[in-house]
Amino acid sequence: MASPIRLAFAFLLLSAAACGDKPAKEGGAPAGSGKTVDVAMTADMKFVPDSITIDVGDTVRWTNKDATTKHTATRKDSPESFDSGKIGPNATFTHTFQTKGTFPYVCTPHVAENMVGTITVR
Repeated sequence: MASPIRLAFAFLLLSAAACGDKPAKEGGAPAGSGKTVDVAMTADMKFVPDSITIDVGDTVRWTNKDATTKHTATRKDSPESFDSGKIGPNATFTHTFQTKGTFPYVCTPHVAENMVGTITVR
């Protein structure tokens, strides 16, 4: 027969495991438990894909696939929200989206070449 102390300890462990420290997002999944979606920055001045739809808590990972040129991923209407700064070849930048909305972004050095993208967060 298990001692009362062991039973109490087991109960506490199970209770702690059941209580996450992250709030639930719509659909009941913990916030931040989302997936990572990859976007490439290419030598022909494109984001590939240039438009994606993700869920709250998902992360976008931009990778510079251009062997010679630095690029940015910068929110067009609110750069303070996310801005990679110039990232070199094979470097990455990630951002996790915590609110719903549509987020247009640009490569600031190549906006004249139409290097633009859109992220829709549902």
